[in-house]
Amino acid sequence: MKYRINEIKLEIGEPKEALKDKLEKRIGCRASSWRISRESIDARDKSHVHYVYSLDFDADFSGRRRLPKFVEELAKPSGQLLSGAYSGKDKDLYLNSASEEPRPVVVGFGPCGIFAALILAEAGLRPIVLERGKPIDERVRDVESFWKGGALNPESNVQFGEGGAGSFSDGKLTTNIKD
Repeated sequence: MKYRINEIKLEIGEPKEALKDKLEKRIGCRASSWRISRESIDARDKSHVHYVYSLDFDADFSGRRRLPKFVEELAKPSGQLLSGAYSGKDKDLYLNSASEEPRPVVVGFGPCGIFAALILAEAGLRPIVLERGKPIDERVRDVESFWKGGALNPESNVQFGEGGAGSFSDGKLTTNIKD
């Protein structure tokens, strides 16, 4: 099973090979394979600059009498939209597989919906996106037609459709009234 864990830290000058030991200590077992998925530098505290990593790894937790807490959390239905995602206190690990688990639903394909769907897809959760309006090309034609005196299409207009209200403005819906 593939997992991702965040916030694995290395001090400046510490070799990257130390990541495997830190990973295995954190998960409580051996990782059969691992790779760096993200690397950054945390320089918020100038007296303690260090590297921060996200690691993708494979581990087999079968045969253990007691599973690590994060694996138990992954196995439980969370009752939240991100079914299958680790939603524990640390929020540092999530399931990264295209499983038969219920798929998360993203309602609306404006900027937030696009971003949410991207993050969920990158996590392997195969989101379902629901959008009331039309795709952007058709939506632009409908809006331009309305602005030229045509009929309002209640399902494809400035408010509804791919890209959200920001496709035609800065995202704020305005009335053009000065009071």
